[in-house]
Amino acid sequence: MVDTLASGASELRLVEVQVLSWAPNPLLPSARIRRASSRVRKKIALFLTLFCLTPMAAAEGNSWYAAVNLSLGDVRMDHRENTIGTGAIINNKVDGRLEHTLIEDRTAGIGASLGKSIGHWRLEGEMIWRYRTDWDLVSSTDSIQAITNIFSNVQTTSLTINLLRRSPFTTNWSWEIGAGAGLVSNRIDADYVERLPQEFRVSDKASNTSFAFTVLAGLVRDFKGPWSLGLRYRYIDLGELDIGPFPSRTAEAATDYLSHEFQISLERYF
Repeated sequence: MVDTLASGASELRLVEVQVLSWAPNPLLPSARIRRASSRVRKKIALFLTLFCLTPMAAAEGNSWYAAVNLSLGDVRMDHRENTIGTGAIINNKVDGRLEHTLIEDRTAGIGASLGKSIGHWRLEGEMIWRYRTDWDLVSSTDSIQAITNIFSNVQTTSLTINLLRRSPFTTNWSWEIGAGAGLVSNRIDADYVERLPQEFRVSDKASNTSFAFTVLAGLVRDFKGPWSLGLRYRYIDLGELDIGPFPSRTAEAATDYLSHEFQISLERYF
């Protein structure tokens, strides 16, 4: 009888192990997490990497600094969709097809930064306000027998954490190189215009916030005392621009937004 009970208990344990082996694991990542955008993951990874690379130990020459800067940028807007109409084929043409899917313009910016130098390394927070970028679209919209325009002005504010390596190569000159990541906010004021025999016009506003990342390189001229002058090149991904639908109109437009910028800055250590 004892042998029978022991055999029954062993079988129950075997069944329990088999059931547990087929039970769902609550720790497995959900499908939604696995399908997260690779682009967003890369930006978040870059942002976290900056903090991981920050030197943890104090070094000689530690000091705080502040800077003000002016910049001029060449911006590029590459549209993900090439139409703001129905997209149907009318009169052997794509309805609402954009005349230009890649648009270039200029932007000017003013900003400020606050940072800490640790030996040859610098960790800084930088904010830049840019104005203004013209985002203008033109299309032939045969479905309404009109030329359609969307005229937009874009204001951009970026806030990034930058990690740079700076090293002197002469008595007064130093080179620097680095990268940064953060957030960017884009505000858009847009006019939608249909050029019919009687013009139709409607306005709309939009704003969005995206991840941003930047790559930096430049030269720095040190002066006597706490002052220095910096010349810097910056590539920055300014996120995405989206506008529409408009009041009483369904037209929408979206584009990736980036800038190549040259910046001059005045720094003071304290």
